[in-house]
Amino acid sequence: MFGFDDSTVFVFIGVAVAAAVALIIFASRRAGQKRLEQLGPAFELGTAKLPSALSSSVEGIYLGYTCRYTVEQRSQYSPGGATLRIGAASPLHWSASKADVGSRLMTNLGILKDVEIGDAELDERLRFSGSDRTSLLTVFGQTRTREALRELALSENFASIAVRDRRSEIKWAPRHPEIDDDPDAVRLRLAKAIDVLTACSYPPTMG
Repeated sequence: MFGFDDSTVFVFIGVAVAAAVALIIFASRRAGQKRLEQLGPAFELGTAKLPSALSSSVEGIYLGYTCRYTVEQRSQYSPGGATLRIGAASPLHWSASKADVGSRLMTNLGILKDVEIGDAELDERLRFSGSDRTSLLTVFGQTRTREALRELALSENFASIAVRDRRSEIKWAPRHPEIDDDPDAVRLRLAKAIDVLTACSYPPTMG
């Protein structure tokens, strides 16, 4: 019967771990390349890329804006979905998220602060918040801005939009592979999200 000393066992364990890591890296790279081939056509020709070799995102340019689209798989702890991050400069921080029973209850109890923008349909559909209420009302006092947000909010599985200094983030949930992984659907999401930013006069960030 063969015996192994501690150093031999550690070598075997190290080789096994290295092999497992190499397999994970290989699988991640293949999945990333497949995702790039699948979703790359949603962006402007020749601009799509993987942010890193092991990234689960696809990055590209659309109408002059740098966009990063990430798919989150459904899990025991998350419904999954898709997130779109767009480089855009905004002087105002604001967000709008899909209103549900829980958010309405917390608003009624005073736990959440809600800003009504004066559009009955959007105020019913979304919960607004912002760093400056007066500025937020000014932004959504324009018909073009309200219509652009309405179109985005009506997109299937829309969950929220959050606008910050140099980046906006739009989320769709839960996970719906037939939409999240379809380049035509992703291109439509890009168009609707950027329509909101251009309606608000938020230019692309540079770099």
